[in-house]
Amino acid sequence: GGHTLSVFPNPTYGLVRVEISGEMPEHPINVTLTDVNGKRLQNFTTESPYFDVDLISYVQGNYLLLVLIDDKKSVWKIIKQ
Repeated sequence: GGHTLSVFPNPTYGLVRVEISGEMPEHPINVTLTDVNGKRLQNFTTESPYFDVDLISYVQGNYLLLVLIDDKKSVWKIIKQ
């Protein structure tokens, strides 16, 4: 099995779309957005293979998007323009 994540656009002006392809996860997907210091800004779970993360209200800079799929963690650096 396994999953492929697409995260785009990156850099972004606001919305980031996450798409997960491959077999559907057994458990809800846990998504966390933090700043570079590790401060949690957003945290949610979803069972959808695609979803948006809204960074419109945040200042320009770098953020970290953590996606946990069936205990496998992916970390993406998101650049907000």
